[in-house]
Amino acid sequence: MVQNGGAIAGSQGTIREQVRRMTEEAGANYFISQFSFGNLSQQEVLHSAGIFAREMLPVARERVAQTAGEHQG
Repeated sequence: MVQNGGAIAGSQGTIREQVRRMTEEAGANYFISQFSFGNLSQQEVLHSAGIFAREMLPVARERVAQTAGEHQG
């Protein structure tokens, strides 16, 4: 799925960059993720979702704030 563009995987930095690139290229203002698939255990899913929340959401909030500031100024 990663090879055909249907999924992304990697380190926090890799995921952050892939999400940034994908949303910018698409002109998207939201991102939908799915952490539960295949035979992943609940613990694995919660682990990935926790990393996403800690590493990605602060970056997303910062971008939203920057964008809002650009539109006001």
